[in-house]
Amino acid sequence: MIGVFIEGPDDKGTYPIILSRLGIVATLRVLRGKGNLLDSDKVERHAKALLASTRGLQKLVVSVDADCEEQETITRARRCEADLRSRLSIPCRYFVVHYELESWLIQCPETVAV
Repeated sequence: MIGVFIEGPDDKGTYPIILSRLGIVATLRVLRGKGNLLDSDKVERHAKALLASTRGLQKLVVSVDADCEEQETITRARRCEADLRSRLSIPCRYFVVHYELESWLIQCPETVAV
C-alpha cells in the first residue's frame, strides 16, 4: 500500500480512478495547496501521522501541480525529496503534474474511467 498526498479536493475525483486502473492500493490525503506539499516539514508531519494510522504503508507519493511553473516546481520537489529521505522510514517520491494534463483530467474524470 502507498500513501498519496494531493493538492485539493478536485484531485480526489481523478486519483482513485487512475490508481485503481493501475492496480495500486493507496490511501489518499488532501493537503490543500502546493505550499503545503512543497514544505518538507509539513509533509513530514502528515506522513508520520499517516504512518501511525495506516498498517502496511510502504511508500509515499506526493503529487503537486506545476501550474505553469514547471521548472521551479521540479526543483522544489527534488529538494523536498532530499530533505525527507533521512526523515521518513519509507521512501517518498514527488510527482509533478503538467498543468494542461491535470486540467484536462480534473475537468472530465470520467475520461480515465472508461
